[in-house]
Amino acid sequence: MGFEPTTPGLSIRGSRQKNTLEDTRPILESETSGGLSTGKRVRKAENVNAVHLRHQSVVGLRLEGTIMGKYYRDAGHLYEIYGYFLDRLLKDEKIGPKMAKAGVVIKFIYTDPDCEITMDLKNPPAKPGYYGTFYLGPCDVKEDVWSKQSADFSHSFWHGYENPVASVAKGKVKQGGNVIAMLKLLPVVKPAFKMFPVILEEMGYGDLVIRKK
Repeated sequence: MGFEPTTPGLSIRGSRQKNTLEDTRPILESETSGGLSTGKRVRKAENVNAVHLRHQSVVGLRLEGTIMGKYYRDAGHLYEIYGYFLDRLLKDEKIGPKMAKAGVVIKFIYTDPDCEITMDLKNPPAKPGYYGTFYLGPCDVKEDVWSKQSADFSHSFWHGYENPVASVAKGKVKQGGNVIAMLKLLPVVKPAFKMFPVILEEMGYGDLVIRKK
């Protein structure tokens, strides 16, 4: 499964942390802004359209000094998996239209590794057939609500094993902004709990599927 430039509405921006290059593929453009000043030319992957992003194809970057959780090697690994998952989710004919009715922009802030994803369900999608737009990494779209959690918590959530409301009370999740609008999406995305493990299997990450005994 390679790097296929066919997905609309996906934007990848580099982390504001220090990065080192690991990708030896052809470099597209010099980039020195947005925190990606390494003294070398790096791949600029802003507004890239991609259906499936393998780990070293995302931005070719590994973050230094970042604590990793149980499931993700680094931010590039998380972006690879969530990019493929959200692409599928936002064009799903049953789930997508219901998500679009939320009319909200949500920023998900992850720790271990540190990264963020913004889901825009307010502005017109980038291309017909999609019901929203997502951005991997920092973006200029202002969120209406934000949610901060560990990447491992999010991974477990998309398997259907977490209760976000109870997790806020326990301090596992922090939220701000129009939280009510985001919570209304919980029953809408419930069918995606079955989709996420399937996505992992398709990507060759069956070992990351949480299997309850």
